[in-house]
Amino acid sequence: MKHPSQIQRFLPISWLIGIIFGCQEPPEKIPEFVIDDVFNIGLYESNNFSGQAGEIVTLLSMSSDTIYPCLNFEIVADLSATGHSLYIDIRDISIGPVCLTALGPATYNEVVDLDSGYSALIVSNGQRAIEIGLSVTDSVIHLEGNSNQYFNIIENEVWRYRPNSFYYSCGTTEETAWMYTAFRDTILSVNGITQSHYPETGWIPYPRSSSGHYVDHECLYFEYSAESTWELVKEKLINFTVENITANTGVGLAVTNWRGDSELSWLWN
Repeated sequence: MKHPSQIQRFLPISWLIGIIFGCQEPPEKIPEFVIDDVFNIGLYESNNFSGQAGEIVTLLSMSSDTIYPCLNFEIVADLSATGHSLYIDIRDISIGPVCLTALGPATYNEVVDLDSGYSALIVSNGQRAIEIGLSVTDSVIHLEGNSNQYFNIIENEVWRYRPNSFYYSCGTTEETAWMYTAFRDTILSVNGITQSHYPETGWIPYPRSSSGHYVDHECLYFEYSAESTWELVKEKLINFTVENITANTGVGLAVTNWRGDSELSWLWN
């Protein structure tokens, strides 16, 4: 049997061991941060995003379902690429020092080069994620997949700008509605012009109709053979305006091409 003094000599060491190991808890996994919201995901093309006139880029766009009190709330996200996949990891919702006082969702827009051969887009918000297949051609971007409870795919088909294309927009009154077809026929009378069409579904790079007039007409789409042909279309619009449209009569005609160059009737009456 050990003498009590021998036991007492061991107690401080036992306490020390107990303190060291007793205070060490198993490493705890830090939970991933999740923003409790639904995010709308889309791709589209823009000819005025980069600041370079006429440069067409593809944008990866997101918006929150939540509407915020300032229009400039932003979705903070990390964008990366591995192999043939694009990854976007949502990190936060933030705003700068100034509030643009209008209601709106938090948004995100980033240029992506889909012509590099990417075949998948993976979007994550903490442990929530969605994988979207990508199929890219010169004319259309297909987003293959289904929305879920955390992510909404805005459009599964995204139609791209066609080289040497333009759209014709027309808004009139009921009395001047004849101008819609009259100037359409004027456009088609130009050599080197062909009318084209976009599908009724999916995103397209041009408006589908004019807006803000008594009578808003469907936009029409065309392609031209050369830049000189496009310049002639713009000249035709100026002449048509001078001959037929009086100022402040609720009529607006416009032609805008794939590079963002345009001619507007209200500048000439």
